[in-house]
Amino acid sequence: MKYLLGLFYWLITPAVILVLAAIVKSYLIYSRRVARERKLFHSAIDSDNYEGRHFVQMSLLLGVLGSLVSLVAGVTVPLSLVVIYPIVALILLVILPQSVTLLTLLVTIALVAFEPTNLTGSLTAWLTRWGYQANSLNLVGTLGLVTIIVGCLAFFVRRNAGQHLSPKIEFNKRKTMIAVYPFNELSVVPLLVLVPGNWFSVHLPWWPLLNLGGHSVALVGLPLVIGLGLTVKHSLPTTFFQRLGKQLTWLALLGAVLTIVCRFFANWSLWSLLAYLIVGIILVATNIIYDRQQEFSNSQVMNGIRIIGIQPNSPAAKMNLVVGDVILEVNGQKVTNEDDFYKALITNATYCHLKVRDRNDQLKVTETAIFQGAAHEIGIKVFPENAK
Repeated sequence: MKYLLGLFYWLITPAVILVLAAIVKSYLIYSRRVARERKLFHSAIDSDNYEGRHFVQMSLLLGVLGSLVSLVAGVTVPLSLVVIYPIVALILLVILPQSVTLLTLLVTIALVAFEPTNLTGSLTAWLTRWGYQANSLNLVGTLGLVTIIVGCLAFFVRRNAGQHLSPKIEFNKRKTMIAVYPFNELSVVPLLVLVPGNWFSVHLPWWPLLNLGGHSVALVGLPLVIGLGLTVKHSLPTTFFQRLGKQLTWLALLGAVLTIVCRFFANWSLWSLLAYLIVGIILVATNIIYDRQQEFSNSQVMNGIRIIGIQPNSPAAKMNLVVGDVILEVNGQKVTNEDDFYKALITNATYCHLKVRDRNDQLKVTETAIFQGAAHEIGIKVFPENAK
């Protein structure tokens, strides 16, 4: 009965509002992507709600794995952090168009570790009632929590980012169309953490408590917003996100080492924690800057047509084509625009033969069977002639 009451209590806190807001935002991301694709190409590249599928998959998988690591490592965080985090995450989720996992953590920790002088008296009183206390941060436990979150983010990026490419059209200074690739996905991971049980024993005596090393602790679910939102403009998106995912993995390993070191050198904990989060933000920013400095761009070309999208489970998906490749010839005919492309396709009702130049200016030839009389279903998306 105690556990049922604890679950009910959790459901009426701001945490459930955060979860619902994240679900709504994930659906809006999906619907806007599909609307953009249909506007550009008259049909969606992928009408599947993979954003929603990834949301559920990551929530379940990372929730289980992260909670196991958290409990085995005995990660203990103050109730202040559990109270403040959903509020900060909810505000940033609403006001920012993209997910910012590391920034959310940085703001939360700053509010818990330092006196928030800009809070009104009524808000401070309300937060205090629910366990808020400035300068109450368990630094080593919080560093362990942040490390787990960075590890979850690394897994999220490596598993999802760059797998489904949906182009967005921009124009350069010469009014030439350029395809860029936004990635914006998120999930809410229900992470079980340990919280000192003093507040619970006074205010919620029915809450189940555990005994850990002679101290009473409460098992609390913390809804973590894990996600990333950025646009790749010059790099190959798959390669970009693979590199970012690997760097985040190394960052998580660094966090694990720092957590162990700070158990013995507690005076280093606060600055190590803040520096760790700032390094994580700089790491993401550095990758964005690196992408912007690349000379290559997925722009229109004079000789041929550039591939800017490939539909999954289509004939094109079996042709060893990559976004950014330039089609030079279709069924032996040179092509320079979308109309040329489809006219050349219908010269052979059941087969497609392509001569292609890749991003490294290497030529390749590829071919596949296509649906008879359905050339438009080949699954290759090129620059539309009526894009605005």
